Amino acid sequence: MAVTVDFSPSAAGNIFFEDDGIPGNTTGQFRHSAGDFATFPLVYPADSLFLYYAAGQRAYFNLFDSLGAANLTVGKLANPATHPDAINVRKVETTGIVTMATTGSVTEWGNDLDTDIFASRIELRTLSTITESDRLRRDDSGA
Repeated sequence: MAVTVDFSPSAAGNIFFEDDGIPGNTTGQFRHSAGDFATFPLVYPADSLFLYYAAGQRAYFNLFDSLGAANLTVGKLANPATHPDAINVRKVETTGIVTMATTGSVTEWGNDLDTDIFASRIELRTLSTITESDRLRRDDSGA
């Protein structure tokens, strides 16, 4: 079953999708930097997760548990109004597809040597930059 989370009604700020702190339970949580909405958990869906944003919102990803085979889509590719202003990734892993679209840049969140996005296929679209080399590490060699 596909799950869609639409943050567009929320205020501008940083929106975090992060691990809930319990290893191996395939559950993450969403929180807003300014507390615009209460932190809420999400058990990772089996097939697809769609996340939609609005202008003034920045997306942060730090998931310790794998999304399994679920595809992760950030923003509707054909609709920039659903893209966050920036995407910052510390860790996302799936055997599915990761698609991320932003009106700004895609960068590594933090500074480590680990792969930041690990998926069977990765599609990044931005109006600005994708910082890879020594910062954002991607692996779409077949999770």
